Amino acid sequence: MKKHTKSVLKITISAVLMTGVFGAQATELNQKEQKALDQYNTMQALPFEERKAFRQNLFSGMSEDERDAFKLAVDKGLNASRKTNTAKSSFVRVPGTSITYDNGMAAGPTGQSSFMQGNLFNSGVNGLSGSVIEPVETSGSVTQVVFDMAQVDNGAAFFSIFSAISGTQANVVTSVNIPGLVTGLNTHTFTSPVAYSNGPFLAGIWQFGSEAVNVSTGTVNGQGFHGIEINDVAGTGLNTALTLNGSPVNAILRVSGDVLQGSVPVELIDFSIETND
Repeated sequence: MKKHTKSVLKITISAVLMTGVFGAQATELNQKEQKALDQYNTMQALPFEERKAFRQNLFSGMSEDERDAFKLAVDKGLNASRKTNTAKSSFVRVPGTSITYDNGMAAGPTGQSSFMQGNLFNSGVNGLSGSVIEPVETSGSVTQVVFDMAQVDNGAAFFSIFSAISGTQANVVTSVNIPGLVTGLNTHTFTSPVAYSNGPFLAGIWQFGSEAVNVSTGTVNGQGFHGIEINDVAGTGLNTALTLNGSPVNAILRVSGDVLQGSVPVELIDFSIETND
């Protein structure tokens, strides 16, 4: 794909459209229109940095006419899905792509050995709809996790996701041993999205031996505290009020994927290219 080395892509997208919007179309799209939608959906499914690079490569390689055609394809898909021509004033469901509760200030590990410490992910700020706190998707998926290790044993640790929370119990969705870890921030991208269902979910690191995740006694965007621990093997003994020295905490553990609900007004997508010439 052609790249403009002296161009800086500036894209203003007032609404990002979830893949499902373009599912069964009332109006059939031609091959070029469908390709544009497929490219858009592929872009939105990527982690942030990859999505940013994909977006820049895609749109900086387009002519003005091609960018206009891309916009029209998106608008046509919206109008077909809603059977209306009021895309500018309509609201469309847009999944948020990441959740961060902590303020980044590590206060150390806490909780019981042989338990998983992490967060209850039940809501978050959907940046696509401003700073509104939205509930998590009832059925969603996690594609990437970022976490801060206080201690690491042999460079690896077990990361787990639980869903179907009922009282002090939950069902394991995935539990994987992640190698190559260091003290401090680590990022792990799953080979394929890890799907969960039945509403809010738990995600965390198994505290075993010297392995432990850092927690923070601060929060961001008024989201409160979500720190939890649970018996990682049995899925029992859930404590949704994890503390450190009597203070509520958030685990420094952040998830990305199709994780947040939200509705935002749909406007036309505006593409502009700024050059350094």
